[in-house]
Amino acid sequence: MSMTETKEIETRQFIGTDADGVWWYVRIRTAEVSREVHFTDHTHGVLRHTLLIGFDTARSWDHSGPGLDGFEVAEGWTREDIATLQMFAQRWDRNGLRAGSDWHIERGMTYETHPEAVDPSGYRIGSEWLAEQLPDAVLTEIARIRTLPTGPKSELDVWMRKNRITFTVAKRLDDAQFTGSDGTPFGENHPRYTLHLSRRDSSDVNERGHVWRAFEFTDSVEQTSLAEVDTTEVFRLYLEGTRNIDVPFDDWLGEFYNEDDILDMTYRERQVQRKVFNSLHRTRARLIEVLGNELYAEALELLDK
Repeated sequence: MSMTETKEIETRQFIGTDADGVWWYVRIRTAEVSREVHFTDHTHGVLRHTLLIGFDTARSWDHSGPGLDGFEVAEGWTREDIATLQMFAQRWDRNGLRAGSDWHIERGMTYETHPEAVDPSGYRIGSEWLAEQLPDAVLTEIARIRTLPTGPKSELDVWMRKNRITFTVAKRLDDAQFTGSDGTPFGENHPRYTLHLSRRDSSDVNERGHVWRAFEFTDSVEQTSLAEVDTTEVFRLYLEGTRNIDVPFDDWLGEFYNEDDILDMTYRERQVQRKVFNSLHRTRARLIEVLGNELYAEALELLDK
């Protein structure tokens, strides 16, 4: 069976905060496709649309979404909007990847709960991927929901704007390959960028006005174009990398490797890890140079929100 993606749209929207102050987002990906499939009613045909939908916070991905007791809905949204999305996530998420037929679905059977269940036609659950056509009403409602406010990308994003902190892509450099512990290149080339962090410091004013404290990183990130680089997320990754760096090298290494793996490391492999460790120390010093100790500490606290 063949599949041709013709148009894909992915959106992420802020929907509100729960009783613990955690920020919640809905992520929706729809694609127009032309795929020959077996449907859950055992007919053959062409699948027109696929849907991937779920909820996430800064901490984790959650398929079910937030509990609405004590939930503060984002501006422009209603509880009914969120309840509709939760229903879509339970009923229509991954509509092109169904393990069971209509007979299984109607009886609440899943591959995990009934791996040997066979429907009256002789189809055993999980024998192949079946599909369901997305109803037009679902597509219409998703199109409406996508017109609702997207809100801030994260609480970190709001904090950066509040404190006049910018983290931007200055330019793309030549691609580079990662190297193994023995110095041998491996994998595909990765795009490299110059990333510029700056803060307008209102407390330090001279005759020219506000002082901009800034420095630049040069780094590799997974995205392939400047337009795709989420600089707030990259900034978050730099913060994550430096938050637990104030420990001895062997303790830091123990956060990523078990004791046996550490004992099996060659001298060169340990040196490569030590270079990473030292680089993170330098990065933290530069972050503090721009942000100051107080703002750096505030930024670390926001990583879990």
